[in-house]
Amino acid sequence: MLNPWNRLYLNNLTVASKYFMDMMVDNDDPRLEAYWDDERYDASDPSLKSFVGFVGKPNGFGTDNASYAPVGLDTYFGKPESPVVLITCHEALFIEAEAAFRAGDADRAATALNTAVKESILKYMGAADPVYEGTFASETAGSVTMEKIMNEKYKGMFIQEIESWTDQRRHDFQFPTGIEIPKFADGSPVATEFVRRLITTQSELTNNTNAPKGITQFDRVWWDK
Repeated sequence: MLNPWNRLYLNNLTVASKYFMDMMVDNDDPRLEAYWDDERYDASDPSLKSFVGFVGKPNGFGTDNASYAPVGLDTYFGKPESPVVLITCHEALFIEAEAAFRAGDADRAATALNTAVKESILKYMGAADPVYEGTFASETAGSVTMEKIMNEKYKGMFIQEIESWTDQRRHDFQFPTGIEIPKFADGSPVATEFVRRLITTQSELTNNTNAPKGITQFDRVWWDK
């Protein structure tokens, strides 16, 4: 079976955010080229490419005429035969790391975090990266923190953005570190708080009398109260 997301990626409809791309570039993350392509494709003829570089789109703004790094046809996720990732070993390990840290078992949390980072790199790159792992996968009971666990989970959960958004809401948008509400060109924020849910579609409001009315994207879902 062919990768069902291949056509979406071919049309350059999934591009890097500036926040995420800058995080990967600044950290010399080895998964950069497994996640993103530095060329955009012509959907009518995939052999036609144009260089855009590893550049991300500023967060929180609509479409524009610029080109940004897409999930292209040469990445781990973009090939026609690429697998669709649902549940991974490294996701389970990141969950273990958070649970252990919350339970006060820092040693287990550090071990799970280190293993999760290594498993993610091995899965997407096919080999270890001693330099990156020496910095981000060498935690001890004395150095591991929730911030480190969630930041690395954010990097490792690429293409599973709904899970990352759930993590962000659970932690009241503390992680990944430095995430901010987007700003207009004049420097003012586009909203007073982060989005907490998706709003009900108009078709549902029109056709389903039981659909909740008056819900905004800032209202919290039941578990996020």
